[in-house]
Amino acid sequence: MSHKDSRIRRLVRAQALLRDFTQADLKKMCFQDETDLTLQVPTNRHNNRCYTKGLKKDVAIERLISEGNKFSKKLMISCSMSYEGITAPFFVDPQAIKVTGQVYTNHLREELIPACRQLYPNGDMILVQDGAPSHTSNVCQNFLREELGAAHFVDKTAWPPSSPDCNPLDYYFWDALTCEVYRNRRTPFISLDELKDRVLQVWPGLANRHDVRRRAIAQFFPRLQEVVRNNGNTIKFRFG
Repeated sequence: MSHKDSRIRRLVRAQALLRDFTQADLKKMCFQDETDLTLQVPTNRHNNRCYTKGLKKDVAIERLISEGNKFSKKLMISCSMSYEGITAPFFVDPQAIKVTGQVYTNHLREELIPACRQLYPNGDMILVQDGAPSHTSNVCQNFLREELGAAHFVDKTAWPPSSPDCNPLDYYFWDALTCEVYRNRRTPFISLDELKDRVLQVWPGLANRHDVRRRAIAQFFPRLQEVVRNNGNTIKFRFG
């Protein structure tokens, strides 16, 4: 798909979501997503500079080399966030398990959907996913049609492509989680278990920020409207 085709599809699908869903529906939406955290502490290379009046060869090697995250072990985290709350985090070791459509469907069946139903015991939730291949796989889509019904999830043909700027987990929660997990940390985590323990330690504090979470979710429709006004182009620099 060309950039132009993706932009047009993003525009058309944003328009459709605005037409098909209401503010009342927004309070029922369970936004799902995954993120990766690394053992290595993330660095901002634009702010990580070494100034010297001498030659590069005169600078201590440890001041010149900053270990990157490319080859650091990763922990994948999945959850769902809604107006009513946020589920517990679910963990996957991507080094050991490839997240195929079937693996993800099993996760939905055994973990995520039961957790969402605890938030919406009346069964009136609406599951919202992005366009990740495991989400759009036939096995996943067929399962959701059978398990939830067409009115209770956003079909793969409805979510705008290339739109992390419209998913509140992407534009709010993952950044907040990353900040808390690595706060004041200078050395890498020694294992995935240690990193997992840190996530579990900070998660309740983030989950209890009800007003912040609801304000983030309230941006969903304004962001879709901005996508339409911006003709399908990125909007990530238009919101604080």
